[in-house]
Amino acid sequence: MSIRIKLVSIFMALALIPLLFVSIITFRNYKNSLKEIRLSQLKDIAALKAERLADYFSGLQSNIEIVQGLVNIKRNLPALIRFAQNPSNPEFVAAKKTLDGQLPKIQEILGITDLMLVSPGGEVVYTSNSKYYSEEFGHRLPDYEWDSFLQGQKGVYLSEMFRNKAEDNKIEIMVSAPAFGLDGESIGVIVFEVEMGPVYTLIQNKTGLGQTGEILIGKKKGQDVIFLSDLKYTLEDDFNKHLKIGSSLGIAIQRAVSGQSGEGPSIDYRGKETMAAWQYIPSLNWGVVAKIDAEEAFANANKLKRLVEFILFIVTILGGVMAFSLARSIAKPIKKLAEGAKLIGAGHLDHKVAIPVKDEVGDLSRAFDKMTSDLKAVVASRDELNQEIADRKLIERALKWHEARNAILSDSGAILLASDDPQKIIDQICQQTMRFLNCQVFFNFLAMPVEKKLRLNAYAGIPQETAQGIEWIDYGVAVCGFVAQTGKRIIAEDILQTKDPRTDLVRGFGVRSYCCHPLLAGEKVLGTISFGSTQRDKFNEAEIAMMKATADMVAVALERNRALEAERRGRMEWERTFDSVPDLIAILDSEHRVVQVNQALAAKLGKKREECVGLACFNVIHGTNEPPVFCPHSQTLKDRCEHCVEINEPSLGGNLLVTTTPLLDDNGKLVGTVHVARDITEQKKAEQILKRDKETFERLVTERTKELMSAKVQLEMAKRLSDIGTLSATVAHELRNPLAAIGMAVENIRRKAQNPDLEKHLANIGKKITESDQIINNLLFYSRLKPPHYEAVNIVHTMDECVELAEKHTKTSVQITKMFDSLGDPVIDADPVQMREVFSNILNNACDALPGNGGSIVLKGESQDGFITVLVQDNGHGMSREHAERAFDPFFTTKAKGTGLGLAVCRQVVSFHGGTITIDSEPGKGTAVMVRLPRKNVFRTEGSVSLSQMK
Repeated sequence: MSIRIKLVSIFMALALIPLLFVSIITFRNYKNSLKEIRLSQLKDIAALKAERLADYFSGLQSNIEIVQGLVNIKRNLPALIRFAQNPSNPEFVAAKKTLDGQLPKIQEILGITDLMLVSPGGEVVYTSNSKYYSEEFGHRLPDYEWDSFLQGQKGVYLSEMFRNKAEDNKIEIMVSAPAFGLDGESIGVIVFEVEMGPVYTLIQNKTGLGQTGEILIGKKKGQDVIFLSDLKYTLEDDFNKHLKIGSSLGIAIQRAVSGQSGEGPSIDYRGKETMAAWQYIPSLNWGVVAKIDAEEAFANANKLKRLVEFILFIVTILGGVMAFSLARSIAKPIKKLAEGAKLIGAGHLDHKVAIPVKDEVGDLSRAFDKMTSDLKAVVASRDELNQEIADRKLIERALKWHEARNAILSDSGAILLASDDPQKIIDQICQQTMRFLNCQVFFNFLAMPVEKKLRLNAYAGIPQETAQGIEWIDYGVAVCGFVAQTGKRIIAEDILQTKDPRTDLVRGFGVRSYCCHPLLAGEKVLGTISFGSTQRDKFNEAEIAMMKATADMVAVALERNRALEAERRGRMEWERTFDSVPDLIAILDSEHRVVQVNQALAAKLGKKREECVGLACFNVIHGTNEPPVFCPHSQTLKDRCEHCVEINEPSLGGNLLVTTTPLLDDNGKLVGTVHVARDITEQKKAEQILKRDKETFERLVTERTKELMSAKVQLEMAKRLSDIGTLSATVAHELRNPLAAIGMAVENIRRKAQNPDLEKHLANIGKKITESDQIINNLLFYSRLKPPHYEAVNIVHTMDECVELAEKHTKTSVQITKMFDSLGDPVIDADPVQMREVFSNILNNACDALPGNGGSIVLKGESQDGFITVLVQDNGHGMSREHAERAFDPFFTTKAKGTGLGLAVCRQVVSFHGGTITIDSEPGKGTAVMVRLPRKNVFRTEGSVSLSQMK
């Protein structure tokens, strides 16, 4: 063998063997790295999709649980069910109207297709989507929704997906749950109809899955896998696509629906080899698969393989021809290439081979460099995804904390409002809050304003003998005493370092941080609630907000309990008065049934009072099965007038004078009569005297009945105002915190972005925050109306101030004419703040009613019989008679942006002052509002209590 052949052979061996070895190692390392990266990506994508699906359906369950707790459903669903066959019934119309004011808004906020209320028999009695009302009302749920009704009676239930033919075969799901009445008993079923658009939008987002990638969702049904998502490679209806568990196709989805999670090579439903990751969703019993064809997953590796094969082929051909000339030049690049391959295989993706030759070795080096760049980009993409997942987990932890906080506050609020004695359960509520916030002590003191002291009601974290030493604290002493005195919250931090003498008491307990909140009912201090930590020097804002929310709930519950106690005392006084009348008195309903009797009538019948209730009056008194011919109660039911008749009834002791007086409800509907029977056996001998006294007696009975009805109306109004106050305080607290957070976020965006294009949107958000805050202020002003603080008020000066404010308020051109010459002395006894509120509301309404091109308003004042009259008349668009009659109702408004409280506040304030307010309006001819006020305080009499104070 010649030297040339040997040199060529040696060169070829030296050239090809290392190159082949390096190429194989590099290819395998690259393919394995690519495989790990692809599987990691697929695993992260599958986990993220599964997590978002679970969150979405968990949100649906949480939303329907919130709707379960709506008081309007508890109160009005029974009426809808009871009168479902007679939807024109006033009770049905009123119930539906109440629900229409709330449930369609909830449907819009939740983004669901429909919100239905279903009777226990399965008939739809309410639907929030007006488009379906005529089709669904009064009809039994269809078969494909029947399981949702049956399962929804037991608890929250998610149905199978189905295609809704009425909605162009859109894919939907039903969410159902039992509806409970005020007594906690089941009264029907609440059903959400939800379009699966958000779910399929999530599934169809195939970011990171290339051209052949696909997201699959399925569930196990018997021994089959049912696909719940669109399949990319089949024309068959996805809901009819099944796979047998145990078959050789769809391995990944089989494992996912069987409760397994993992990743690796797999065969998909087409029988094609793929790289896949599968994830099981326990809350839904679903499986999620993220997959990509193996051919695409390893496309770069296959390109590298073909490139290496090409290089080997070229080197083999040229090596024999250019053995001697290329041996030297090839050895060094091959060595450098081998070193580069080792570094790349070891993970040094920033290394560059960079062989500056224009041959196959140079191409290979550049291919390696491109490969390392691609690998680095893929790894960076994975790192970014991991960082996004980490950030999301931080946010989720914060959300879980807030969800737990809201759950505690919700449960605490329900317990406090349901309790007849909130003072006894404050300890339980505060213990729960203390544990959640990781505090070690809490104190609850109740205010004794007469003694100017605080009494310890509940505590934790100190020994009992120590608590006995602080059972009473004077106002202004220690932190709690100072809070009770000022009505302001105190947050004490770094207590061990501070020298403030007010913290000496809690410092002695080892407390390092302390937060004390006043329990307020308006401006009245009911007590204090405070929490302290012996482990931390500070509380964060969220913890302080939760403490304040707990304090606000306790204050509302205590004030509510006091109002209920006042109502109970009023009812007992009414019953004592009712029983003190010696005449035989009964209250009868429109069906002749006994609603109530006084003690005298019960004794005459020889029965207990409760035994008489519900009996037919003609049966228990006359012993007949129908009313007698002379029955005055029947006559009153016919003509709504008072009737009087003399009868002789042995069961009641002889001759009686029976009077029936009509009894009307708040709407003027006749609901029964007050039935008064007076024994006139002895008085028959003195007929003339009886005749003379008859009118006096009947007048007294009528007046007393009216007084009782008035007292009942006032009690109901007080309870309604108390409920509105409670709602207002809760709404103000729950909305102002997020509004403040939104405002801070807007300022941060404006400061950081500094983008003029965003300024218009940020300004609009700020405007909406201001409007929302004003709505909350209006609601709080209405709920906190108090009796007037009387001063000498110049009504002309007050009107001038209101006119100036109205001219600033209106955006149109307005001409205001003032005519107060005939008013005379303009000074009256009134509350100046409330007077400005009344006339500002009236003038703002008048300005809002004017047409866009402007108009005129006339103000006229007159004086007569100790009263002054102020007339505000505009030439605006006016209003219908129906709207004018409802103008003073709270929350009624025809404005796009209004709370409907302005005129309600005006009427309440004017009533407090002993005056009247009326509206005269006609569409297209303007509106006139007349306010009539006494010059002097009509309720100021020595030794008496004013009507406003009684309210």
